[in-house]
Amino acid sequence: AFELRRDWSPSAADAFAERAAKGFYDGLFFFRVLPGFVAQIGFNPSWRGPKWGPVGADATGQGSNARGTAAFAGKSRTQIFVNLGDNRRLDRDGRPFAVVHN
Repeated sequence: AFELRRDWSPSAADAFAERAAKGFYDGLFFFRVLPGFVAQIGFNPSWRGPKWGPVGADATGQGSNARGTAAFAGKSRTQIFVNLGDNRRLDRDGRPFAVVHN
């Protein structure tokens, strides 16, 4: 389960919530897992719904890509990575918008 953190990245949290509410992530699986680094989800070639615009960059950029957080993958409009390790070096590519719970 994702605990959205709008205080970290409001535009990314809102973008994820919108896509999830429309069913974009339903039935998807993690298509790339790199132990100790990231697990990635969000590639959906069968999606026939709306085309998503880019996720805006938040000026505040609070939070960091620490283990157990989730962020959009770079400039991706749908792909998300879950940090499996401390990946603060990825902060320049995108701030996290959620904490991941079992």
